[in-house]
Amino acid sequence: MNLARKYRPRHFNEIVGQEHVTKTILNSLKKDFVSHAFLFCGVRGTGKTSIARLLAKSLNCLNPQDGELCNECEMCLSANQGRLVDLIEIDAASHTGVDNVRELIDKMQFQPTMAKRKIHIIDEVHMLSRGAFNALLKTLEEPPEHVYFILATTERHKIPDTIQSRCQIFNFKHLSKNEIAGRLQELCDKEQVETDRDALLMIANEAGGSMRDAIFLLEQYSGEGKLDAKILAKELGLAPQTSLENLYQLLIEKNTKEAIELVTGIANEGFSLSNFSKSFLSFLRDQMLEMVEADKKEELPDILEKIRIFSRAHVDLKSSVIPTLPLEVAIVSVIEESEQDKKEEKSGGWFSFGAKKQETTKKKEAKQEVKEKNEEQVKTAENTEEKEKTEEKSAVFEAPEINFESVQKLWPNIIDKIPSPGVKMALKQAKIISADHEKLILGFSANLFKERLDTPLGNKEFITVFEEFFKTPIKLETKIERISLEPTENTEEKDDEKLTGKDLGDAVEEIFSNPGA
Repeated sequence: MNLARKYRPRHFNEIVGQEHVTKTILNSLKKDFVSHAFLFCGVRGTGKTSIARLLAKSLNCLNPQDGELCNECEMCLSANQGRLVDLIEIDAASHTGVDNVRELIDKMQFQPTMAKRKIHIIDEVHMLSRGAFNALLKTLEEPPEHVYFILATTERHKIPDTIQSRCQIFNFKHLSKNEIAGRLQELCDKEQVETDRDALLMIANEAGGSMRDAIFLLEQYSGEGKLDAKILAKELGLAPQTSLENLYQLLIEKNTKEAIELVTGIANEGFSLSNFSKSFLSFLRDQMLEMVEADKKEELPDILEKIRIFSRAHVDLKSSVIPTLPLEVAIVSVIEESEQDKKEEKSGGWFSFGAKKQETTKKKEAKQEVKEKNEEQVKTAENTEEKEKTEEKSAVFEAPEINFESVQKLWPNIIDKIPSPGVKMALKQAKIISADHEKLILGFSANLFKERLDTPLGNKEFITVFEEFFKTPIKLETKIERISLEPTENTEEKDDEKLTGKDLGDAVEEIFSNPGA
């Protein structure tokens, strides 16, 4: 017989790891104040269906004791034997349609045949269609007095909020390895199976928090009435639990040689190093959680460093040329760093918890000092920039009124501020014909230079820069006239900067190579 069915819990106190659920339900049963709709959520194999059946039997039990069913009355025996017609179990995966739910709703209007309450257990309820959920919605909100619903799902997020809001919801947690191993030990004692703790922990770890999966594995590998850890480890490709504990102890004892030999032995025996590494990380995680639970803060840095190093080694195992090398490097790194930390601790190093706090404080102070220095530099830069802007504004405001002489004097500065190279080159070839507060007239010797200032972009750039200097809007007019390309007396250009024929060609090329200017 299937062990999972043979040893399905018959009382609430036989449920493993879900005390927060069973305690609440028992209190409700004691007071006879039970919701008409329950929603059990959690991963597979955590007891959702088992508790649903216990709750269903408790609601119809003729002789309950403090809410617990008796398992001896006619209703309990009928339910155990599958004869109780008022206990209806439905697999939503095969009854997804709206017609199935409507048929169910039509039948529930009738009074119970044998029991005092009609219980509907709908497993994998998330598989129902949207229409089926809509059909069930009204009945869940206002069910008949004798009707109760117990819904179970592994995917709560797929249940509509309207359904969830009408149910009393219980979240089932993953079972720990120790909880699973303890239950497996009970079954082994009842079935007279020889085993040890290592083998049971190995199965519990492989089951991933599911009691049902763990019982299936136990049944699979205990066919001969014996469960040996070494044989089981080879079957599953896992190293024994003692290997994990031994490696951890060798790391604490700083025994590099034996730790490396242990890893080599595991590889030589044919165990998967990847599985061993994963199991060891899980072991380290358990140690960390125990330290957190016991508030051992001084030991946390050490275990966190081990987890970090072996996590890196686990990743490197996939691409390592030498299979054992990543784990060997991890062992050496952990032990050598630990020795270095010990030396630093003796000299007031960082590893001591108080020293770490001091180091952290020093780092914070250094960061704060750098931050303040940066802020001071930024403030100084802003002040300098503001000062330059103020001086520039003062220079502009102190500029004389717009006339030929003032424009001629500031002309080189105006040209320097023009962003577009083409416009800047054109202005270098311009001659100031006249200037006043209404109009500035520039003359050009070639039409290609004139056109640069006549474009919307060129005109806008020049007017914008011009107004920065004189703070007065002005109209620009351009003309073609024969002018000398020699610098005027007021310009500061040197003789070697005069525009020659070659320079003129380069200027033309530059202008036309920047069409967007």
